[in-house]
Amino acid sequence: QSRIINYLNGGGDVLQLKNSLIAIGSGQVLGKGLFNLGTMGQLTFTTIPVIETDFIFAVIGETFGFLGCFFVLALYMLLVWRMWHLMRTTKDPYGSVIIGGIMFMFAFHVFENIGMLIGIMPITGIPLPFISSGGTNLLTNMIAIGIILSIRFYRELPSESESARTRALLGKERSRALFKGK
Repeated sequence: QSRIINYLNGGGDVLQLKNSLIAIGSGQVLGKGLFNLGTMGQLTFTTIPVIETDFIFAVIGETFGFLGCFFVLALYMLLVWRMWHLMRTTKDPYGSVIIGGIMFMFAFHVFENIGMLIGIMPITGIPLPFISSGGTNLLTNMIAIGIILSIRFYRELPSESESARTRALLGKERSRALFKGK
């Protein structure tokens, strides 16, 4: 309840938010460098608990600056755009819906995590995909990408007349073609 009240009041009482804004702002354009002890590095053990999970983007902003943040956001945009493309080109409607849901999950996680660090979203425990520390988050992201790759690999629906054996052989031929580079 206090998080919602703080968010509605402009987030003024949240020390983690203030320190993340200081860290992101102190990175400027090129950042302070990878092994330099910056503002966030000094505050790690005193005011920002568990910085490697929810507030990792603030460390990226301080260490690599605006260009590093832009690069990370560009990689996420490329990932979401690629999912959008696969969703549009898949002939299986069920697979298309699954890809859309996973795409929305990734986009929401990125928007919420980065939004909470710059003060436009409430502070929550949503991790940054593939970057935040945490085994469950990484496992979930890897499974989601595996599902998308599986849908992409079997992009076309088999016809009704094909038997299970024909579909299995078709899968083996596709794997051979994949390894040959076709």
